[in-house]
Amino acid sequence: MLLCARCLGCAIGQIAGAVAFLAGWAIPAGACLLLMCILLCDWLIQERFGYPSTNPRRLVTGTLGSLGLTSVWLTVWSDVVELVAGRL
Repeated sequence: MLLCARCLGCAIGQIAGAVAFLAGWAIPAGACLLLMCILLCDWLIQERFGYPSTNPRRLVTGTLGSLGLTSVWLTVWSDVVELVAGRL
């Protein structure tokens, strides 16, 4: 694989998050947190306990975690832009 599986998953999640945001599909904050926790748990189990993660698992967890993070990031920046634009 030319790109690490988790990095590829993160790229897919970022694209999916941007598409969802532009389409007006809001992912609830709790769901975003859960998606990010899935990625964190996979990494933590691998790092702390030496349990090997597989490329398919890394792809899925990277996609889900990045989808959640991108959704939060775009929502926060959208709110900041609206706030600043409202003060001008």
